[in-house]
Amino acid sequence: MIKAPMALMNDDISITVIGVGGTGSYLATMLGQMAFSLNNLTEGAKTITLHFYDDDKVSEANVGRSNFYPCDIGLPKAEVIAERLRNGLGVDVYAHNHRLEKAVRTDILITCVDSGKTRHKFGKDTEMQRSDALWVDVGNGAHDGQVTIGHLCNPLSGAKYPNVFDLFGDTLLIADDDDMPSCSLEESLTRQDMGVNIHAASRTFNAIWQLIRYGQVGYSVDFFNFRDTQENKVVAEPQAWATFGYQAVRN
Repeated sequence: MIKAPMALMNDDISITVIGVGGTGSYLATMLGQMAFSLNNLTEGAKTITLHFYDDDKVSEANVGRSNFYPCDIGLPKAEVIAERLRNGLGVDVYAHNHRLEKAVRTDILITCVDSGKTRHKFGKDTEMQRSDALWVDVGNGAHDGQVTIGHLCNPLSGAKYPNVFDLFGDTLLIADDDDMPSCSLEESLTRQDMGVNIHAASRTFNAIWQLIRYGQVGYSVDFFNFRDTQENKVVAEPQAWATFGYQAVRN
């Protein structure tokens, strides 16, 4: 069982999303809706601040399979989603129209990127640091994917919940998704099923909602197949982590 730090449920928190493209554009919108809902539910006692990082602009190929519209073409992806949430729901959200090269101070870091190298770099950069921040990573292919939940760094106390780098290690360097830009919607759909991004975003959001609202989630990795609706969750316990070659260490 992954238990959230008490601050995640009781205090104002910050959530950082890296990549607001196919999956990230839908997930960022869900997070904005959550921030609005929790703020109203607690009568303003709980504020969620959102930060979106992406250096890309909306292209014609993004419209239809991502959470963008024709009027967004040519505009920075992060700014489009942030402005939509800011104007529509009044949530506390900031757009950063550049790549995030290293982890920032946040309560939850979410990576929605195509690059295994980027995941690997974040893991290497933070493996010796200390923080109770959580790292939620989502990756998906043509019709399948996985959501991985763990600590971003070594926690201030207790055992570390292994993150995507801890579990998959150097295999991330050879498992990059096909991140070549698509020239058209038709081409992009030949490489990835329609709806898989929404499905991946929904599964990622569910994990985050469980952590913030109920303080725990029972699995470390959620493998899913959008085409045949199969799923396989890896329970959050040392015996399951050991099958990945990870040895739990208590601080």
